[in-house]
Amino acid sequence: MSILLSIILAILPINLQEVVARYNRGVAPTISVVHNSATNCHTASGTSQTCVINPITSGNKLFFTMHASAGGQAVSGTAAICDGTWTLDTPDAAGVFSATSTATGSGSCTVTLTGTLGFLDLLGVEIGSSTGIDVRGSTYVNQGFKTANTAFNCPAITTATNGDMVICGYYDTDGNNGTATAGSGFTIAVVGDSGGPNIRIETGIQTSAGSITPTWAGNTTNSTPNSGTISYKP
Repeated sequence: MSILLSIILAILPINLQEVVARYNRGVAPTISVVHNSATNCHTASGTSQTCVINPITSGNKLFFTMHASAGGQAVSGTAAICDGTWTLDTPDAAGVFSATSTATGSGSCTVTLTGTLGFLDLLGVEIGSSTGIDVRGSTYVNQGFKTANTAFNCPAITTATNGDMVICGYYDTDGNNGTATAGSGFTIAVVGDSGGPNIRIETGIQTSAGSITPTWAGNTTNSTPNSGTISYKP
């Protein structure tokens, strides 16, 4: 890099310096959460529950954290808008899992989770400027009982692409309505605490590919979090 170019970069605003640096590392700077779902997609006694992301853009990626306490779960979307192939992780023992898809059209997307009678919860984000999933973590993992304000992890993954958006979703199977804080390097994308158990999604950009273990800084109440990790590549 020339001395003149170094001087120019040094006086750029910090955000522009980061854009240039990311470009030089071959990292696309545009992958982001562009919309999230409604914050209260919960029913305590039903066989179906919906969540809306509006609007969505055709080709964008959809990620949902879900819980169906009584099993028998299935996921569908609004026909011609977000009713592509939904991929479901195998639920853990508490019935917590994720569902992913690619938007097949543009407009208002209504995602429906169905199951047998019991608690049904879902929460989602729309991811823009991603070419697809880089790494899908294993099924959701029960992190064990945590006393209030005790940090907990999401399952570790090893990404293969610089600039991945790493996502961790979690659900508190204790049903407490506390407030969890995103871990270092992550921000909360959407929360679903209102009217139901604590369910949240956090996201972070991993500049350089490799192993990463997302964390949550703890819940304000006792909890038994079940969490899962996935990453999307630019």
